[in-house]
Amino acid sequence: MSAQPGPLDAEQGAVVRSLRGMHPYQLARWLRTGLDDATLARLVAVLPAHRQAALAARAGAAASTAGPLAAAIRTARDRAGLTQRQLAELLGIRQSSVGQWERGFTCPAAERMVSLHDALPDLAALLEAAERPAR
Repeated sequence: MSAQPGPLDAEQGAVVRSLRGMHPYQLARWLRTGLDDATLARLVAVLPAHRQAALAARAGAAASTAGPLAAAIRTARDRAGLTQRQLAELLGIRQSSVGQWERGFTCPAAERMVSLHDALPDLAALLEAAERPAR
């Protein structure tokens, strides 16, 4: 048997009513644009405790999977002066794919690495530096 969430305060109730009234596409667009920390904290506070724990565990797992490739892609893109959207256009992919690579959620396919390497001249050096053991 799961524990029932406690009553919502007025602010939490307002957030829940706003979310329930949104069309899923509107909510997705709103979430993609980014939330300030206070708004995000209010949204998370409305979740039941078991959902908050699952969200925290998922965030921790995602952070731990971002490895040297993710960091190298981000740094190389920044050094090249490109936005995620510009890099995606150069590669013929969606901007969200670049974002997923940079956060370590996914890795580029092997055939994509050649074009990625061409678009980001510093990528090879950054990866080589990441593989060298620290002295």
